[in-house]
Amino acid sequence: MSDENDLQAIGDYLSEIDCAEHWDRIRPILKGAKVLQPLRRMVLIADLVTSEEAPEELSVEVVSDLSTSVVLGILGAYKPAMMALRSATENSVRVLIASDRKVEWNPLDIRRMFRAAISAATTVDKKAVELVEAARVQYRWLCSFVHTGGKEQMVLEGRLRQVPKFDAAKLAEVLMATASAAHFATNVLFIAHAPKIRGAHAESRDFVLDGVLKRIKARK
Repeated sequence: MSDENDLQAIGDYLSEIDCAEHWDRIRPILKGAKVLQPLRRMVLIADLVTSEEAPEELSVEVVSDLSTSVVLGILGAYKPAMMALRSATENSVRVLIASDRKVEWNPLDIRRMFRAAISAATTVDKKAVELVEAARVQYRWLCSFVHTGGKEQMVLEGRLRQVPKFDAAKLAEVLMATASAAHFATNVLFIAHAPKIRGAHAESRDFVLDGVLKRIKARK
């Protein structure tokens, strides 16, 4: 699978739901954002760490949220797209916290979420802490966008009836934020599930490791 294949599939999807009006403008933005490869990597990681014996539901939810953010961004629903990214970040943080059984935390306590994540990252290495700090900065920005951003709405009745106004700058913001969230999630899942990833077929393993920070340690 390549970026061109993904772009063709997205273009076909937009045509099917009669929303291809801005595709000529969207396509170069989507390609330039370099978000498609990170998404393919996340799909592969979720597949590697999930099994019938160990269903990693959070990993699947992260992938779903990241994919949803791209689709909503393309359709012009920028605020819902950022909400999906906020959810992806929260679930990635939960994966990191769950990887350290010594960290006690109520999953419903969002206010202390990053504090617990820093504690979990501290037992890994300095790069993991820096990763969480960067994710916290983006999370605050996502929250700000959600609370003060646009008020786009879509009406769904079997198929899309109303598409919000296209905004190239906002789409670029969504896609760049998605790529950043995918980078965070990729590294978190590596920290939590390194043995499963390293034990994968060489081609899959190398593709995943290309998206992992160099020299970052995994959970022992």
